[in-house]
Amino acid sequence: MAKNLIGEILVGTTSVKLVVSNINTFKVIEKVHKDMRVGAEIYDSNTVPMELSESLITALQGFRQILADYGIVTRHIWASEMFMQADNAAYIADQILHATGFTIESLNSSQEVFYRNQALRMFYPQFATLAAASLQIIGISSGRLDIGYYAKQAFKYSRSIALGPVRLAETLEEIQGQIVDYPQFLSDFIGSKIADFNRVLPITDPAKHLILVGSEVLNTLFIKAGQTTATISLAQFEELKQQIFNNQTNQVLGEKYGLSEQVIKYALPEILVLERALNLAQVPKIILLDISVVDGLVFADAGKNSIGDTEIITAAQDIADQYRVANNHRQQVEHFALHLFDQLKAVHHLTQRDYLLLDVVCLVHDIGSFVNSHAHYLHSENLIKNIDFYGLSDNETAIIAAVARYHSSQIPVNEHYILKNFNAPERLLIAKLTALLRLADALDDSRQQKIKKIAVSIKKDKVIITAHTNHNILLENWVFKQKAQFFQDVFGMLPILKKRVNRK
Repeated sequence: MAKNLIGEILVGTTSVKLVVSNINTFKVIEKVHKDMRVGAEIYDSNTVPMELSESLITALQGFRQILADYGIVTRHIWASEMFMQADNAAYIADQILHATGFTIESLNSSQEVFYRNQALRMFYPQFATLAAASLQIIGISSGRLDIGYYAKQAFKYSRSIALGPVRLAETLEEIQGQIVDYPQFLSDFIGSKIADFNRVLPITDPAKHLILVGSEVLNTLFIKAGQTTATISLAQFEELKQQIFNNQTNQVLGEKYGLSEQVIKYALPEILVLERALNLAQVPKIILLDISVVDGLVFADAGKNSIGDTEIITAAQDIADQYRVANNHRQQVEHFALHLFDQLKAVHHLTQRDYLLLDVVCLVHDIGSFVNSHAHYLHSENLIKNIDFYGLSDNETAIIAAVARYHSSQIPVNEHYILKNFNAPERLLIAKLTALLRLADALDDSRQQKIKKIAVSIKKDKVIITAHTNHNILLENWVFKQKAQFFQDVFGMLPILKKRVNRK
């Protein structure tokens, strides 16, 4: 039975979830959810409480038995960014390993949004229809708010901010009793954060449709049992907001709406965050969906995500645009680097995921010039390390930051402090990607796109790259020879650039 089944487990700050799916059809076989509300204390103390650790291990042992019943052997589970940033996360991970056999892999916030969006695309039947026009996605979790945009079936952008209801409630809990009009204070506080957030959102046409995911309050009130979606009007949301904003006691809210005490505690910050986010969208109807990150994690292990890869590249192009990277040059470098990758598979032995990382770094390796053109590669590295790359892990981001650093005059040396944070296979990957990028970058060193086409051939210990051009490429050839030595060091083959004039 387990041959076509996969189990994904996600540990968050307020819950732990299991999804069992068919890896070929992505059909969900079983879902299990365990509430871990005590974990909300992470936002205040930055530690995982002991009682959460004990409950979590018990829940994971139960999940392990469920997986065993299906014949599924799972060695790793996932944990949210906030959970893994707790001061004692390493201790809890070790306890989990010895109690269950599970190792924990961390998801950063951009990965969480990425996999949730993949679940939306796969499991919500109307997604393609809505995205064909223009679709805004607002996601809210315990610690973050994210906004994404699709138009003409294509992903355009995704942005997030650390402004979730649980994070807000736990952070401001100490001062709540000291403020006379706390709801208004909270509304103003959220408004100031959203105003800054709005300034970094790309300018787009107003969305015709809006999907809201992750809202515990709205999902509880409006999505019927056994369903995963509901549609409400903006007027319905506003009426609910006024009720919660002006509520007398949590008890009244509980009795009127049937909300649990745990949901009520965070209802006010959730509704106020959503109010500000919905004001940015300005759509009359809101589609609520009960879909989460764990539903999309099947794509992390299935190895079938070409659409997701396209979104990752679009997000990288968006970053390059923000830092005003020359479009013609980055496209030329991207084209040449990926062509070299495809033609030299027998030489580099890299994976399809490595291809994706090369593509991303081709687009963003020059963002440091936005800070200063002098030693721009150093600025590129620093910027990349501090950017949330949609769909990439922290380690993958660190790898492309290192490649960006070494694409220019410096080369990777194992003794360099930058490489000390990587293991041997990662250092080798950085070297290989750097060698490919350096050659591609050299082929457009003049930034004039003189070479329109290249042909690649392998002859014994040499890689012959023939440039089809009618232009003078003395600069490109000079820089190419400088960068060829490192390629030879890495692959044991000397790249040689030849020019072929296109005769009419």
